[in-house]
Amino acid sequence: MTFPLGFLLGLAVMMLAHVLIAPLPGEGDVWHLLLWSWVLLLPVLLVGVADRVLRQRRARGQAIGVLPLLLLRLCAGSSPAAYFVLLSAGTLTALADQDSNGSEAQRLLLLLAPLLLLEILRITAEAPLRALLRATGLGAGAPAARDRIGMLAILSLPLLLFGVGLDLAALDRRLEVFLTGTSLGATLGLGAFLLLLSVLLPLSFRFFLATTRALPGHLEQDLRATAQQLGFPPQCVLAMDTGLRLVNAMMVGPLPWPRYLVLTDGLLTVLDPLALRGVVAHEVGHARAGHPGLLMVVFVVVPLLLLQMLQQLDVESLQGAWMATAALAATGLVLVVLRSLAHRFEYEADVLSAEALGGAAPCVQALQKVGDLPAREDGHGRGTRLWQRLERLGRRHPPEQERVRTLLRWELEPGFRASFHVAGRRLRTLVVAVVLFALGGASWAWWSAWPVERAVWLFYTGDFVAAKAQIQAASGAVRGGLWDWWQRFQEDADAAFAIAPRGGDWALLRPVLADAGWRRGIEVLQRDGPTAARPYFSLATEDAERSPLRRSLELYCTAARDQDQARMAQLRAHIAAMALPPELRRLFTQ
Repeated sequence: MTFPLGFLLGLAVMMLAHVLIAPLPGEGDVWHLLLWSWVLLLPVLLVGVADRVLRQRRARGQAIGVLPLLLLRLCAGSSPAAYFVLLSAGTLTALADQDSNGSEAQRLLLLLAPLLLLEILRITAEAPLRALLRATGLGAGAPAARDRIGMLAILSLPLLLFGVGLDLAALDRRLEVFLTGTSLGATLGLGAFLLLLSVLLPLSFRFFLATTRALPGHLEQDLRATAQQLGFPPQCVLAMDTGLRLVNAMMVGPLPWPRYLVLTDGLLTVLDPLALRGVVAHEVGHARAGHPGLLMVVFVVVPLLLLQMLQQLDVESLQGAWMATAALAATGLVLVVLRSLAHRFEYEADVLSAEALGGAAPCVQALQKVGDLPAREDGHGRGTRLWQRLERLGRRHPPEQERVRTLLRWELEPGFRASFHVAGRRLRTLVVAVVLFALGGASWAWWSAWPVERAVWLFYTGDFVAAKAQIQAASGAVRGGLWDWWQRFQEDADAAFAIAPRGGDWALLRPVLADAGWRRGIEVLQRDGPTAARPYFSLATEDAERSPLRRSLELYCTAARDQDQARMAQLRAHIAAMALPPELRRLFTQ
């Protein structure tokens, strides 16, 4: 499958918007958004230019060249660029914050809607051009518009579900603080979220993409019987309509249910029944060997656990150059391990196919026929030697010739067969050891962080008496990288203790802290300046309406504490333009 690069870049822009744009509270304006909404048509206009260039060249009898393909790449890149304009100049980031009513799901939906519209308009406009390119022999691997739009829905689903999960957690204050304020709670919450996605993503794949249970009539009985013989539910073998563009098969779903074995129409057309039995056995081999689950454990669960340990080791205190070097090295290591594991799992699935069918012939025949195809899913058979080498280096599947050689050695050499199985057992032993190490490191991190996190949990659930004692007890356990955050937390806690020494139920305490914090914040701001007033304005933002003025004053006082003069000047001008009470107007309009 092909992932929509433009949409993924747009999601990255959305995630970084608060850092890249630093929106000001209350600056969101529907009229600004409407004024800049013309950028939604920018990708469509670029598609029109590409289409015109292509048709003019064809009319003149000229070679197509690479220009139309480059223009299509530019169209894809124009979507995240146009989206950034909406987020910044169109004030979409601030508008989503203002109009979300405290709902994270609603905020994400408001942010996602324009990006989805951009991509849908672009994909729809590109469809005729891509069809014309395919007719000329270019862009053979381009997915159909329906599948591309379906991928947008599949990629949007995790974000929206994450927002819904946060909204549901907010219904119980103790659960919300545990999940968002403690490392153990965050890990458990993300683990539950991953399990939910493991169920919903395969179902969404089945729903949003052009899959069907209807296999070609002359193949259906044979393929379903093969799947049933190997212990795979025959009704979960699906065909996927790609307009004969893709020659591929995939096992979708890391858990035993829901899980689908998907065969593309290109594969069903190219291969004969014997080779297709080899493909089915290969994909079922992935499921029998637990490859999808192992990949999720190694590349999702283990990093999540190791992250807890690294945070407790205070890696944030490293200098920027060292952090960048470590991040680059870690990324390279992950890519190497991913490629190695993916190759190993392909060999294992091939061997399991041969074992299940009583010989390597079906799988060998499938590999040979697929390897002989002139065009692959990832391109149109053209490119420089350097690009071809880079493409081979990044491929998750070993070359078909190497897989055939491995299968023949497995069938003919008993010694190789024994060593192959020993290597598989050693690999799984290593995975278990890595998981246990990561779990041990995470457990140590949770235990080490708990004194500090318990203080946070007690405070934000309203138990101020216990929180005050825990803050005093935990001060010595704060690592260097968190010291500034801890000081701010202590300042906020001291301000809250002065207002409501014994605390109480958070739902009742919240408006009390907000109103008293607002009044005292103004008093302290007038008397002692913004740095001293920051904790009170921090409490004032607990108001249910999330007042832009209160949030702006908190940001202004935070900038003063951080000695960020440029940010202070920006916020001061922003606050001065708001409707201010007299005591604040004297401070900000002098």
